[in-house]
Amino acid sequence: MKKQFKSESKRLLDLMINSIYTNKDIFLRELISNASDALDKLYYRSLTDDKVSVSKDDLKIDLAFDKDKKTITISDNGIGMTKEELADHIMCLEHNYNALYETFDNQYLNCLKLLDDMKLVNDTYSEAKKVFKQMLNHKESEDTE
Repeated sequence: MKKQFKSESKRLLDLMINSIYTNKDIFLRELISNASDALDKLYYRSLTDDKVSVSKDDLKIDLAFDKDKKTITISDNGIGMTKEELADHIMCLEHNYNALYETFDNQYLNCLKLLDDMKLVNDTYSEAKKVFKQMLNHKESEDTE
């Protein structure tokens, strides 16, 4: 059975891909970090599961460069996420995204209110400035008469 993710999850993933991963250095670092996490997961499993035997010397991350194809291939011999773990992580991200969005939404509304208040003050200031100038002009005209 395929799991359907909410539109918020898709928007979050799109946001991450289009913002964080557009920087090649950050994207490469993230891929190497993911490979390192896979190695950590395998090593931890070897400490907690007698059926899994691995030493730290067996763990590796390989980088292969192909100048002609302009590619970098990153491979590791660790354990990746299962589909269920991936779905759980995405759901966790979605929950955090929704909380962040709600906070942003509230802050955005507060900013709009503040801007309205500032506009009111600015409008009042501008009006007072006009009246003051009119008073000065009127005073000057009285003085010259």
